[in-house]
Amino acid sequence: MSVNNDVQIEKWSCINSFFQQLFDIKAKSETGLSFKCLLCLPKQKIVSASQSSNANLRTHVKLVHSHRLNDFNIAFKKRNCDDISTSKHSKQLKLREVGHNSVKKLTQTEFNNANLKLIINTVSPFSLIEHPAFIDYCKLTSSKIPVSRRTLMRDVEILFNSLIEELKMELNTVQYVCLTADCWTVFHKAYIGVTVHWLDSNLERHNKALACRRMLGRHTYDNIAEILDRIVNEFNLQNKITLIVTDNASNFVKAFRIFNENSDITGITTNEDENEEVVRSVEIFDILDNAIIDHLDSLTLPPHQRCAAHTLNLIATVDILAADNDVAFKRISRRVFGKCQTLFNRQ
Repeated sequence: MSVNNDVQIEKWSCINSFFQQLFDIKAKSETGLSFKCLLCLPKQKIVSASQSSNANLRTHVKLVHSHRLNDFNIAFKKRNCDDISTSKHSKQLKLREVGHNSVKKLTQTEFNNANLKLIINTVSPFSLIEHPAFIDYCKLTSSKIPVSRRTLMRDVEILFNSLIEELKMELNTVQYVCLTADCWTVFHKAYIGVTVHWLDSNLERHNKALACRRMLGRHTYDNIAEILDRIVNEFNLQNKITLIVTDNASNFVKAFRIFNENSDITGITTNEDENEEVVRSVEIFDILDNAIIDHLDSLTLPPHQRCAAHTLNLIATVDILAADNDVAFKRISRRVFGKCQTLFNRQ
């Protein structure tokens, strides 16, 4: 096995601002070192030193650059402190300690928090925490037993409430925000999601998921308006919202046209049905007391903005089909796109 003898190890790197070690110049003795004084530049001054002492270097600084002697001593003192701290961390192991690396003992609280993050980040069912295979895995890897599903659900609710409070406190310091909202249906269940966006004092963008709620009713404009108003009031954003951005669905458009005093929305609508999903159950006493009607009469939504990306998507997928009904447009369109396709195929 060959050993590379050309490896050059720098000595006393802490004084690089004072001296530069010269590897191509041999010192007077075989074990000596040669340094070029950087403080003497442009004059070339070579100072010799031994492997174990920097006395010659300190003497040169003291005699020629006395005003920098204190800085030189501080640099070496810092180097000595670093060596001491390094030696403490690199303490030689005793024979009985070899093969027995010290590992921090995992507490039950840390173990429970790790399982909590696992369930949340992987969107796993709560039942996983009580699955026999998962319990055996925990016993094997940490010798600990996970909490029950009921305890886990309680911890998730506590964490959720704490995050909501932190978000409210953060939004209290923001002057203006913008919201986005959308509805969707999956497995015959309807949901509405709302996100919040704002700029801080350094003009850096921030965004958070504000709410994801189950819609227990039809996707009608009044139902959407009522849920949006409830979310806005929950986070005290009534006077901070500049715009709420949604797609061009007719139920969203109608909600802001009816419940926004300054709304003059016209134009694009889609063929989405406002009356999808099951009928919402309403207490008969609320109807008799006109509680819901009175609430809707006093409801006012912030200004509305249609999503530009969704609008362009409708133009490219829906309006273009209607344009093909024009014979002249269709002839020119096919000719242009045919040439574009030919150019693309030649690439």
